[in-house]
Amino acid sequence: MYRPLDVLSNVHAFLDGRPMAPMVPWVAGHRGEIELKGRGGFVSRGVATVVDPRTVEVSELPVGRWTDDYKKWLLNEQGEGRATWSHFTEAHTDTHVAFTLHGWTGTADGLTDALKLEASHSLRNMHGFDSAGVLRRVDSPLEVIEQFVPARLELYERRKAHQLAQLAREEALLAAKARFIGDVVAGEIEIARATKTKLFAALHGRGFAPQLEGAPPHAYGALTIGDGPTLDPSCSQPSPLT
Repeated sequence: MYRPLDVLSNVHAFLDGRPMAPMVPWVAGHRGEIELKGRGGFVSRGVATVVDPRTVEVSELPVGRWTDDYKKWLLNEQGEGRATWSHFTEAHTDTHVAFTLHGWTGTADGLTDALKLEASHSLRNMHGFDSAGVLRRVDSPLEVIEQFVPARLELYERRKAHQLAQLAREEALLAAKARFIGDVVAGEIEIARATKTKLFAALHGRGFAPQLEGAPPHAYGALTIGDGPTLDPSCSQPSPLT
């Protein structure tokens, strides 16, 4: 995973035609160090702090190292007589690691190596699905951006066209409704005692579309009869545009 702001910055760079910057892997909540090692991998480190000359606290593990696994390693070191501490206590939370090593007899230097708080990770086997759903191998996260951005832009264009078409249909419907109400108020269309056949003929003669182009027959809860305008069968008075 990579820092979202770094990804966003590189997306902008790609869109602007500028070179993209290398990205360092990132893990949300990890308080240790992550260092990129070329294009082939990276190193993650935990955190160990000297509290006093006899106490060391481990507050973070390398990426992917489980708390239980590290506890087993500490116990094994003690059992084999290799530990530079007498015992340890734990005070973990659901988000943070907390091992406190008591009776420390080691030095304050080189804690990362002494406490096995460094891990190597490979980036040589990254795979993902492309826009066609085909699983592909990628050499770097920048290659993912290069494939993602054009596909996403195409989808944005299609979505924009779809939304504009929807708005155009809605605008046409509202305009036709307003025109129908105006014609009824002006007495141009008689609905009080008109039969459906006569009303259809009147609407057709005044240029009302039988159905808005591109809208499904049930789009407005209406009933289409023959080639005439749509009517809502639930109304007491025929209304061609509801």
